[in-house]
Amino acid sequence: MILEDIDFGTLLYELLKNDDITDIMIWDKDLWITNIKYGHYRYDLKNVSLDLINEFYIQIRRLPRQLATRMKRAYNDASPIIDGEAHYDDLGQLRFNIIHESLINSDYPAIAIRKTLYDLRIDSTNMIETGYADDNFITLMTALVDAGCNVMIGGETGSGKTELLRYIARWIRNNEAIITMEDTLEVYLKRLYPLKNVLSLKTTKNLGFDSLLRACLRQNPDWICVSETRGKEVLALNDAVSTGHRLLSTLHTDSAINIPYRMLNMGQLKEGDAERVFKQIHHNINVGIHICYQNDAKSHRYINEICEFYLDNNKPVTHMLYSYDHQKQSYLINKISSPTILSKLVQKQTDVSKLKGKFL
Repeated sequence: MILEDIDFGTLLYELLKNDDITDIMIWDKDLWITNIKYGHYRYDLKNVSLDLINEFYIQIRRLPRQLATRMKRAYNDASPIIDGEAHYDDLGQLRFNIIHESLINSDYPAIAIRKTLYDLRIDSTNMIETGYADDNFITLMTALVDAGCNVMIGGETGSGKTELLRYIARWIRNNEAIITMEDTLEVYLKRLYPLKNVLSLKTTKNLGFDSLLRACLRQNPDWICVSETRGKEVLALNDAVSTGHRLLSTLHTDSAINIPYRMLNMGQLKEGDAERVFKQIHHNINVGIHICYQNDAKSHRYINEICEFYLDNNKPVTHMLYSYDHQKQSYLINKISSPTILSKLVQKQTDVSKLKGKFL
């Protein structure tokens, strides 16, 4: 949806134009910002003119009604919540969640805005400069994605999981077809990589993930990219991967090691099926990545762990390939031991020269 005529007001619009800002929260007139460089903090209005502050208070009461009108939605005590998204050439994609003031004992609504840029915030240079990862990460992931390994990216909310998915998709070969599936458009692979063969699918109220996945598989993609896996669809993805499709997806978890357990829990399986599916996950999902988001004096995102998953004599194995040592403040690396990954590197004739002596 394009809502180009929405009036955000001067202050809010200036904040939305800042590409380092990912989230804006307005609770009972208090303005809170999430910035990739400085973390989550209350925005100081002391240096803002009184006219702009008064305009801001007026606009945050008008904004929900502007959105509701353009979305042809009711917004009142009986319909107190607005969820929506809009696309702007100068701002990127904005996702709104608004809660009516009648639910929060306030004269003002609660407003949350998440911003996704069409362009990437990370690249190979600033990744190393900011301590997000080191060059071994780039070497490893370039080879794993090129070889067609199935990758799950984990982390907490706001850690940059989708941003990393968008970044590592660059190493998918241009002659391999990619279908992205999302409930809110955030990935924009076609816009990022115009030479790649990409189709973007979006769920609707009437067409959920399962139906979308069935349609997706009939299109015969090489890769399926899901920007966030939240529930039972994880089992359908696991089945899709077992038929030879490759996967890039994200989920919420506290470590790379726990990704298979998290997937198992999301599947809500009967007790008798858990062991079988746990083995299938280790067979189908080759690589797990965990991103940490450290919100202190200076916000900092970094790759915490990369694991490989595989079966050894039908027993699930998790093996750490790359991990951050907080005491030494450097990365530890180990050799690849997964037979599946080693086989994929050979089958795809991936250039492994940079892996030798490090990961091989």
